[in-house]
Amino acid sequence: MNYRIIFTALLLLLSISMFAQSPELVSQKSIISGYDNYGRSISTTADGGFIVAGDIYFSNETVNYLAVKVTAENEVAWTRSYGGTSHETPNKIIGTNDGGFLILGYANSSDGDVGENKGWDDCWLVKIDGDGNLLWERSFGGSSRDLGNNILQNSDGSFYIAATSRSSDGDVGGNHGGTDYWLLKVSAEGNILWERNYGGSDDETFAIVKQLNNSGLLLFGSSRSTDGDVGNNLGGKDYWLVKTDSEGNLLWERNYGGSESDAGSAVALKKNGGFVLGGSSKSSDGDVSKNFGLDDYWLVSCDPAGNILWQRSYGGTRNDVLKQLEGMEGGYLLTGYSYSYDIDVPDNHGSSDMWVVKIRENGYIKWARALGGSKQDVANGMTFSPDFGYLIAGYTASSDGDVEESSENIDMWVVKLCEDYDIHQELTICTGDSLLWEGEYYKENSSAEKSFTSQCGKDSLRSMNLTVVDYPENFSILGDTIVLAFSEAIYSVPQNEEVTYIFTVINVEITDSIIGNKIRVLWGTYGTGTLKAVAVNAGGCPTDTAYLSVRIAGLGTDEHAFTTIKAYPNPLGRKRLLYIESAAMRKIKISDLSGRTVYTEVLRNTANRYSINLSSLAKGVYSLSIFNEDSVMSQKLVLE
Repeated sequence: MNYRIIFTALLLLLSISMFAQSPELVSQKSIISGYDNYGRSISTTADGGFIVAGDIYFSNETVNYLAVKVTAENEVAWTRSYGGTSHETPNKIIGTNDGGFLILGYANSSDGDVGENKGWDDCWLVKIDGDGNLLWERSFGGSSRDLGNNILQNSDGSFYIAATSRSSDGDVGGNHGGTDYWLLKVSAEGNILWERNYGGSDDETFAIVKQLNNSGLLLFGSSRSTDGDVGNNLGGKDYWLVKTDSEGNLLWERNYGGSESDAGSAVALKKNGGFVLGGSSKSSDGDVSKNFGLDDYWLVSCDPAGNILWQRSYGGTRNDVLKQLEGMEGGYLLTGYSYSYDIDVPDNHGSSDMWVVKIRENGYIKWARALGGSKQDVANGMTFSPDFGYLIAGYTASSDGDVEESSENIDMWVVKLCEDYDIHQELTICTGDSLLWEGEYYKENSSAEKSFTSQCGKDSLRSMNLTVVDYPENFSILGDTIVLAFSEAIYSVPQNEEVTYIFTVINVEITDSIIGNKIRVLWGTYGTGTLKAVAVNAGGCPTDTAYLSVRIAGLGTDEHAFTTIKAYPNPLGRKRLLYIESAAMRKIKISDLSGRTVYTEVLRNTANRYSINLSSLAKGVYSLSIFNEDSVMSQKLVLE
């Protein structure tokens, strides 16, 4: 094993830190249609452009889904609307594996593009191709209100739909009272495979479903209930997290929040199996340590079991509403809108602004930026552009400030942000080695920097500091070279707090433990063994391997005095009655593989044959030792 490579690679990963100033607004797009239209969600396209989904108000009576395709050159390629003569509002658009798109929301119509209405609002799913042509549509729900909020595609082409339902008939198998989380699994063709409800007697609002690496699901939103599936309401509306298996069976649930309203809206998954929950909170007690005023962005970082690791509030003294949260290298990106003009939001342009915040993995703000003009500006969704910029979608009523183009109406508005990076690397090599960095070789203590252009077009800087570390001094292993089988031996190497020792024991059956510069070995077979040790310093520089050969005997130091042991039955069955035959036995000892004595007996008179009852011992492998006048014999004993 090349320890130098392993340790150096670890240090490289740990030493890279990235610092960025507030990002630049590099482009924007207002979608002007002659009507009020609101951006709700955004998805990138294969050609480098994007599609925005929202709703368009043709009149007070008729509101439809609106999809707008924008090219990589920031020009509108096509505009399509979908719906009937009543109200249709989308909440999410995603790209599908076949190059098309799914738009999910809810529909009130029963004509036009809407093939069926099952009562009041239905969860409505629309499939379109890359040119916006409607391929098929499906309505899901019952006789009451059923709202589609989010959708997740599986690798097999099927989908999970996160909906909020008040129905208890039609497609909805049951209702706990008020509105429930309603989870559907739908085939690639839009047919229901199964559906599940979760909640209590009050209202639950289902925001998002995420798929975990182990095929389980996280369902997240908010709950007002204190019964049913909801175990511990903290007051008012809480964040409510549900974990299920891949078939929707509830495994556990958690509430997060305080005595006021806490509305969950977004989840980001961590690489270690944990997750970060996001939404808006008015609380200042319970799980919430601070509130700046009215609603704040509130994040909760959890381990895989849902236990809180840290939580943070972000915002000012007015309403700050989080809509989307996405994980990224080194932290998380938060998008929503803010009416505040103080504390974390000093740059508000007037009324509400899009408010974009980047935080580090520990929850502290890296940068924050408000975008908009003197009127209402709102962010509802975001995605990453192919060149690693940030596309933020929502709507604007402004015609000043950051808004370059506007109408007399409310317009869809998409902005693109680009960061400049200052990437610093602390690097280490061992004496005699060299490092290739940015096309040049370095072999002495040195510093260097290179400027570069980030993929979305910003001037950035990469720098490094190289430290050359000497190898540790060579050493040898101290300890007994002749040991008894199934006996314990302690070995040591020179004490040195500046190095880490790596021991390897080559033997058939052993247990070992390492404490600092010492290793305890329980040799578990007869014959020979080898102990190896390497010292590695903080620079990842190792010593040569030190070796110690060990002879493992059955009799102690005088093998010529060997007298056989006959212990039977071995393995020992349920009766646990063991018979031992050996010459001039004086003492019997049995130890487990950790070296702990579990049975011992001193014989009053020497014996050649003896029986003992071992019914008190658990199943396992033990070491049986027989003490004679001047020798000790050991062998393995198995209890089944």
